[in-house]
Amino acid sequence: MGVVLLVLAAACRQLVGIGDQPPTGTAAATDGGIDATDGAAGACGLAYQATCGACVAASCCDAAMACSQDPVCAPYSNCLAGCNGVASCESQCLIDNPVGESSTVAAMFRCIATSCERACGVPCGNLATAFAPPDAATACSKCIAAQDCKAAQACAQSTDCIALGECLVACGPGFDCSEQCFLANEAGAAVFDPFNTSFTGTCAAPCAYGNWWSCIGHVTPPKAQVASTTVTIGAYSEVSGAAVAGLQALACRGADLGCNSPLSDGGTDLGGQVSLTVPQSVGSPGFDGYYRFWSPDGGIVPTLGYLSSPLREATVHFAIPVISPTDLQKVLSGLGVTQGSGGYLGLVAYDCFDNKAPGVRFSVNAAADAGGAQIFYLQGSLFTSGTTMTDPSGAALVTNVPAGTVDIAATPSNLGGQSSGHLTVNVEEGKVTFVLLLPN
Repeated sequence: MGVVLLVLAAACRQLVGIGDQPPTGTAAATDGGIDATDGAAGACGLAYQATCGACVAASCCDAAMACSQDPVCAPYSNCLAGCNGVASCESQCLIDNPVGESSTVAAMFRCIATSCERACGVPCGNLATAFAPPDAATACSKCIAAQDCKAAQACAQSTDCIALGECLVACGPGFDCSEQCFLANEAGAAVFDPFNTSFTGTCAAPCAYGNWWSCIGHVTPPKAQVASTTVTIGAYSEVSGAAVAGLQALACRGADLGCNSPLSDGGTDLGGQVSLTVPQSVGSPGFDGYYRFWSPDGGIVPTLGYLSSPLREATVHFAIPVISPTDLQKVLSGLGVTQGSGGYLGLVAYDCFDNKAPGVRFSVNAAADAGGAQIFYLQGSLFTSGTTMTDPSGAALVTNVPAGTVDIAATPSNLGGQSSGHLTVNVEEGKVTFVLLLPN
């Protein structure tokens, strides 16, 4: 599921403001665009002008006419036409004009990428401007062009790949929805994977991977789409990364802090995985419970696992780390922490597109602070003191957290103090509570 955790910065699923006017020429001129528009009628009902308009008229007129009559496609395409090839402007168009899962948009986008790439100034299929936030779009475009332009072009010219992207964009934060997109678009995933390799690898920094925050303040709590969800969780060693077999696991309602009435139980197999089924009520808020792991022989510190985004789909896969009592003591000693009362929090922050997020600060409620809780951020392979925010792993460890309910918040460094997500979880004496914190 590593590819699911990319997930498409293609644009701004629940964003405020559906613009229906092209940007002014000022922004385009600043970034060296091509083929300025003058607001006159353009090609086949859309605002494309000059060289680009001629190509659209010659090669994409049917798609353009269909788009011009579509209330979703027309404002988005006219916005792109006004950008004159400026990457930051084109990225902003997707923020201001969410497209959902529109087949009309897909057809228009594919035709331009296939037949009018040069004429319309959309190098390498223009994917970078769809996947990177506006302030990173130009650098991202250059990196993708240098690393694997053909892979980006192949995705932009594939109806299946575009359909996958639109599905992912329409999800909102949540691993289960993204997972269903990949299951329903296997052909698109095969085309998308090579581009994804560059975007999440060599080009991660210039493409601002993990720093898409445009959904903040506009996330709608998901409603259940199914009568039950099968939750498959992989348990792995925090120290070695190896799968951990033989653990017992329970699925619990959020309000059942002691898990006195478990919803499902099982044990991890040789691959460290266990599947637990939780009930849902279609059309009601999705399942927001938690999971318990322990070893009958005491081989791990008992662990509670929370996924902050309520579940809505039939299946979801994710993983949680576990640690032995001996290894936990080694970690604490390395940090100079004396084990006191209370428990521990393991935290991972994600951005609006389910990517692990760098540059995030965590905070816990005042009661935890008063109890001597300390936050240590993962840097490379080690939790360290003296750092104040997450690295690309998005991870942190909080020690000596007083037992009881604890409020956790994640605050990205580039949001001006606004938090991206928060969750209230249960901490138990001597146990680890692990939280995957998505925007909410």
